Amino acid sequence: MKKWMICSFVFVVLFSGALAEGQRASLARELQTLVYETGQFDRFTLLTADEDTLSGRPSDISIFVLEIEDDCVLFVAKEIENRWKLIGYTRNGVYPETKQNKTLHIRKIDSERFQLSWPGEQYDYYAGGTDNFTRLYRAEFHNGDEDCIAVGETSDAGLRFASEGVSAYWNLDEYDQITWLNCNPLLFPKSIEMVEKSNAVLNVLHENHFGQDQISTALLPKDASVHVAPDGISRVDTSALFQSETFSFYGNVDGWYFIGYQDNISHAYFGYVTAKAFPLTERELKISTCCFDSVSLMASTDTYLTDDPVFSQERYRMLPFGTRIIGLSGFSASYVYAEVTIDGETIRGFVPIRDLALTE
Repeated sequence: MKKWMICSFVFVVLFSGALAEGQRASLARELQTLVYETGQFDRFTLLTADEDTLSGRPSDISIFVLEIEDDCVLFVAKEIENRWKLIGYTRNGVYPETKQNKTLHIRKIDSERFQLSWPGEQYDYYAGGTDNFTRLYRAEFHNGDEDCIAVGETSDAGLRFASEGVSAYWNLDEYDQITWLNCNPLLFPKSIEMVEKSNAVLNVLHENHFGQDQISTALLPKDASVHVAPDGISRVDTSALFQSETFSFYGNVDGWYFIGYQDNISHAYFGYVTAKAFPLTERELKISTCCFDSVSLMASTDTYLTDDPVFSQERYRMLPFGTRIIGLSGFSASYVYAEVTIDGETIRGFVPIRDLALTE
């Protein structure tokens, strides 16, 4: 089934968080124009950027992070034939909350590459607009006395991790290849142990069962309720559902329709409406059936369930060590879509891969 690709999203610039205390910086007019042309942002604050961009004289490539309230967005632009072109923007390439990015440092390596770094971790990327696209090609982590380095090759989606003479290969497919557009620093494996744990789960849940079709929001009744699971008690916030013209339809599950929508770049929502919510033909029902997996997993440490693996990654429910979990589908290199029963209620959401283990 077609991989669900979520478009990256963004924000904007004027004052600085990761700059020196009290210091202010403005985004160059040509870069401001690129931000405004996205049609997504009319106000913004500059959190941090590469040195040239901070000085107001961007050249070759420009990398900057904008903030609105507690949301941070990473932008990458490239100078092509004396004109600036926006390569893309994303919320996934940085930490979910502004306070987590106060120590972010951005450095241009050359006219094609740049580095994002926080204390103890750094990520080297190609900016994009070239044959190397936007991929991560090197990462380095410092965990106490242990250093770990990850290196990627152009022809392969995975990454080779090495630490103190031991190595492991993070086995990613082409859909999950790490780029600055989809990298999740919060859950990126930073040790050999984390790579091996991730591989064990990815080997059985690598398939992504999320399809995606766009359906007119007008087809939904205004009083439609969205549940976190088929026949579930808990409901999903629908305040953002009717703010856009369409919503995403991922398939039907036992008489329920699995849908998704988002509140700009603040929050993404996933849930189920009854089959009465909008009509599908018999053929459409057949070809859109979600064939989820049913893999027995357990929480190998205290972890959480989130209803938004895309933007906020807000912790919806806490899951203590040993919690039994059913893996339903792969989703990304960081999360699996899963089902768990808490206090007698069946709930579905997304659990970090690094915190899961196969049951015996």
